[in-house]
Amino acid sequence: MFLSIVGRRPIPANAAQLWAERHSFTQAFWGFFGGVNVPLPDTIYLIFNVIGGVGLLGGFVFLLYTFAKRQWTLERWMPALVTILWSIITFVSYLRWTMDTPASQGRLIFGALSSILMWIALGLSWWLPQRLRLLTLTGVAGFFAVVAIAAPFTVIAPAYAVSPINPTDEPPITAFQEPAADGTAELIHAEVNTETTQPANYVMLDLAWRVETPLSRDWSIFVHLVTPDDVIVGQRDIYPSNGLLAASDLTANTHWQDRLAVYVPSAAYAPTTLSVEIGWYDLPTGERMTLADGSETFTIGTVELLPRQSDLDVPNPISVNFDNQIELVGYSLSDLSPAAGESVELTLYWRGLREIEQDYVVFAHVINPATLSIYAGSDAQPANWTAPTSTWQPGNIIEDTHTLTINPDTPPGIYELEIGLYIQTPDGFPRLRIVTPDGGMANDYTYLSRVRVLPREDES
Repeated sequence: MFLSIVGRRPIPANAAQLWAERHSFTQAFWGFFGGVNVPLPDTIYLIFNVIGGVGLLGGFVFLLYTFAKRQWTLERWMPALVTILWSIITFVSYLRWTMDTPASQGRLIFGALSSILMWIALGLSWWLPQRLRLLTLTGVAGFFAVVAIAAPFTVIAPAYAVSPINPTDEPPITAFQEPAADGTAELIHAEVNTETTQPANYVMLDLAWRVETPLSRDWSIFVHLVTPDDVIVGQRDIYPSNGLLAASDLTANTHWQDRLAVYVPSAAYAPTTLSVEIGWYDLPTGERMTLADGSETFTIGTVELLPRQSDLDVPNPISVNFDNQIELVGYSLSDLSPAAGESVELTLYWRGLREIEQDYVVFAHVINPATLSIYAGSDAQPANWTAPTSTWQPGNIIEDTHTLTINPDTPPGIYELEIGLYIQTPDGFPRLRIVTPDGGMANDYTYLSRVRVLPREDES
């Protein structure tokens, strides 16, 4: 039931992916607050990990030493084996579970917490002189106690503190009105603090609000980064005051501010100018507040999205590593807003990372991720079958153009541009997995720029 609600990983995680998630695992094991979004300082996690690592290593050495010395009888081994087997069974079960779930959470092994911590305590102390054992364990326990006592005041409370703002009577820049109700939220200050940005970076902005008339619902604020083709390339959705206030609780003349960082996806198409648009919507219904002129969004500024720096002389530089064999280093697209029935040219720039044995086929799709409906597609070996991957020299750039013809029946909307590589075998079409910067294995496809499909010309 949990998996059917939250969803599964598109591809079960392998050992490399799980190892890459070890930091989130240990964070959630030692202490991760809020909706697993309020962490302790990194230094605290480092100390906890050293304590846990030394303790587990010491416990393992203790078992080897005890077994080698034959100091325990079978009767004495039995209760110890129960705690060891229970910890192992719990951890293996956790690994099996987290292969399918979206993230690694160390709190899921709390069922074996007493067994695990007992062995950590033993491993920290058994090899010490008798007089130092109690002192060591008391010091470790005292450190944990200090962190536990201090965390609510030094970590949790500041994360949930509403940013203070002085009330003002200055006229609003604009005002959003609830549909079929009297509630009004006024925008009294808006500033885009980022002039230029690049893919995989952020756009920073400040907003200040005032409730003129109390709101009837718990509305959310959205910020969209929009291209000239009206494609949303980045967005941020929050409740008021960065999620700390409920809109329906706000009384008249309540003031607050939102300081936001909006992420620009790593594959966003550049260069282009992004409009920064804001608005309000009701999450359960999708209904939006409106401005006086009936529009639903208000533009507070623009940001120049520039390409990454690159020495490869390719458009829109990017780095997507497919199985440590092939890297996508750039791409270009002839049209970001084609009409249904039209064709666009997608050019991919590949680089071989090592000698490649197989001849991989490149696929490119215009796809609706929600339904997996494909509205345009191309499957071909690179450079229209003229540059098989087995012939590539490591380091050389291969220019690979695909024609994507949008299905004439494609509903108008915004879709993802999906690409990847596969080979054909008697057992199917295995794809190359993407290697993340931390060495983990991710999906077997990547999204590039979003594409807006317009109505057919004979229907517009």
